[in-house]
Amino acid sequence: MTAAGGGEPIGTDGRFRLHTDRPLDHLNGGQGQAFAVTDGEDESAARYAMVLPLGQPHRERLVGQLLQRPCHGTLCPLAAGLVGEAGGRRMALVFERPEGGSLGQAGLILPEQEIVGGLLPPLFDAIEALAVRHFNHRRIRPGTIFFLDAKHTRIVLGECVSAPPAFDQPRLFEPTERALAMREGRGEGALACDLYALGVTIAALILGLDVAAIAEDATPRIAQGSYAALVGRARLIPQMEVLLRGLLADDVAARWGLEEIRRWRGGTTDVPRQRGIGRRAPYGFPFRGTEWRVPRLLASELAQHRREALIAMREPAMELWLRHALGDVVMADEARRAVTAHQESPGDALADDLLVARVCRALDPQGPLRFRDLAVMEDGLAPVLAQAVASGDRPRLKTLSDLISGPLLVESTPVAGAAASLAKPFTLALQSWARDVSLGAGLERCLYEMCPQAPCYSPLLGGESENVEAILRALDRVIEDRSPAKTVFDRHIAAFIASRSRMLERRVMEITRNDGDPVQQSLAIILLLGELQAYFKIGPLRKLAAWSAAQLVPGIRQLRRASLRQHLLDDLPALAVAGDLQRVVQGLNLSQMLREDRQGFQEAVNQYRQLGRAIAGIDAAATARAATAYENGQWISALIAVLCLGLSLGSVVLRLL
Repeated sequence: MTAAGGGEPIGTDGRFRLHTDRPLDHLNGGQGQAFAVTDGEDESAARYAMVLPLGQPHRERLVGQLLQRPCHGTLCPLAAGLVGEAGGRRMALVFERPEGGSLGQAGLILPEQEIVGGLLPPLFDAIEALAVRHFNHRRIRPGTIFFLDAKHTRIVLGECVSAPPAFDQPRLFEPTERALAMREGRGEGALACDLYALGVTIAALILGLDVAAIAEDATPRIAQGSYAALVGRARLIPQMEVLLRGLLADDVAARWGLEEIRRWRGGTTDVPRQRGIGRRAPYGFPFRGTEWRVPRLLASELAQHRREALIAMREPAMELWLRHALGDVVMADEARRAVTAHQESPGDALADDLLVARVCRALDPQGPLRFRDLAVMEDGLAPVLAQAVASGDRPRLKTLSDLISGPLLVESTPVAGAAASLAKPFTLALQSWARDVSLGAGLERCLYEMCPQAPCYSPLLGGESENVEAILRALDRVIEDRSPAKTVFDRHIAAFIASRSRMLERRVMEITRNDGDPVQQSLAIILLLGELQAYFKIGPLRKLAAWSAAQLVPGIRQLRRASLRQHLLDDLPALAVAGDLQRVVQGLNLSQMLREDRQGFQEAVNQYRQLGRAIAGIDAAATARAATAYENGQWISALIAVLCLGLSLGSVVLRLL
């Protein structure tokens, strides 16, 4: 990407211009880079764009919603579009640029009364504005709380759409049930996640916590409880203590929601204090030299040490510890069922993986799903899959395939309070697609079904693939780089199109049914692309039409009638020059021509066979008649000889008399 002249336009109307020679590193987020943007409607307005890496998954659905209807108190996208050269175009999201800095300065401490009276009201309003529309921010921390103006009069939450939910969120700001998940798999979560992050933010600003030092270590919070680990015995005003105990409750069901916050803002300070720590046994379960009293921490340790975990899980000691020390009969029964299922498949590596995953799930039912090297929330599975596809991580894709096609997702119970857990019918559909290797199915189909707003990740498109219409235009642009022998239709394009409607899915299935006949498969692909061109009223696609014509030449050469074959080859360039894919297919009517040619050839073959049989019959009849004539001639000759002999004898007798 290069910035030339007035900058590169973002979007179709050219209002915003990107300046890649003017980076804004303090606004970088996730893996995106921030650059200055000029607003054509108001050149004095402060704007910036977040430019994402090629194929980087982000919150596409939320982008679309906020573009149509911005949300008060949060930096919402003003525009979105692809930038860069063809073959490597990247998504750019435009936002209003905060001019007053953020609260992310190291060592910053704010007075409690200033937080209560000045900071919290706009933040609560912003979180509530998102929540009533069933959105979650998932990036709340001091570094993403900005002053929109240089005078520090307007406080806003930073943007939350340029990466998967909580992708760049330090683990410290993730609630304990999600803190142990991999960063791209933390999931959409629920309002409780934002309120927990706000609670940690408040504690950090009041106490001057060294966020960098404790950001990635979740063990103290899980072992002691978040409030005890973060606030400890610090003396707070009663109003603040009540708020933090409510926001930092580790039990999702006990954590405050909007109603409790409204009561607190109204002056109520007698909200019952909630227990902040999860289940804890009076004595620990020994594993790798440590006594583990908290099942969530034990689950994390087991998942990271699979070989030792398999030995420990097969022993009855774990079930006894869960049943008697922890006093959790349900958890113990789940662990025992996992072991029983494993005993039915001895020596199976996948069965070992399932055993570890099932026992870890029993120990931490609200935590991430732990399978091999994955630790992912159910509602965070889609970004993990998208990330693996974008990076081409084959081992990760194999793990995801085994996870989705296996029984774990189907067995899993949706996490309470999660906004986007996978429903049982949908997990069954994902399982079916993952097991199907045909076009329009596979992991690619799972990805586009889980991410209905995601672009197509086909490497053929160079990043230009927001929707079906864009796919056709992108193919027409990149086709000149591909020889006619190469395809422009791969598994990603097939799955993307099939996921958009059931009618299109049937068309893709027709392509799959013809995978044994290259000519018929090419015809089915071109016909599908032609129907899409007509449906979206896309103008001429001349390069794609020329490629389509080249794909039909082998089919034309299959025609046995030389005059027809030459006639179609002569007509083909004229049909392709208009750029209408349907005209190429319908003008040639190649499918019918091939059927008629086969039918005519078969009729000729049948006629030839009939004539051959007739000739053979005639030849056979002539031979039979010759034999009969010979036999009859022999008999007549003998008869004549006898008669002649009789006549001779008669004449002799007459002479003697």
